[in-house]
Amino acid sequence: MAGASLKQELFSVIHCLTKLKIDYAIIGGIALAIWAKPRTTYDIDLLTSITKENVDLYLKLLKAHFIVPQEKPIEFKYITFLRMLTKKGVTVIDLIFADDLYKKNALLRKVQLEVGNRKMNFISPEDLIIFKILSGREQDRLDIKDIFEHQRNSLNLKYLKEWFKKLKLERSINEYFGR
Repeated sequence: MAGASLKQELFSVIHCLTKLKIDYAIIGGIALAIWAKPRTTYDIDLLTSITKENVDLYLKLLKAHFIVPQEKPIEFKYITFLRMLTKKGVTVIDLIFADDLYKKNALLRKVQLEVGNRKMNFISPEDLIIFKILSGREQDRLDIKDIFEHQRNSLNLKYLKEWFKKLKLERSINEYFGR
């Protein structure tokens, strides 16, 4: 995982989400450190049970704990998210909405792991791969190769193939896994 201060910020965010009864799974660079090799990351990305329909309900509660510079959700490619900052304004937190069948399923498949004597929910390695394909940045392509390299013997390729087909990402199974 990233530096000690980011780790403490993560613990604080998870505590808050749990207190507010917002289901979550850690994704992005922090989850990558669990399923592959760590790389530098400066933000906290979380898949959450927040949706466009319930964001207003949570917004007021979240604003009591975080800085929310833009109350309107941001839409980028295949994701909708709410961007926040810690009260110190140092760490960016993206709360990604589980607003479609795939994301809801990915949230249900979360894996609870212990980090620093605390239990936290992480996205599965398969779902991290899918999120990174949907994002499509060059760094994500490298991350996918790392996940595959480190999780090769435990990845559920059937699950990946099913979602690649449903999400119209069939070319990705060949591109990344040569199958």
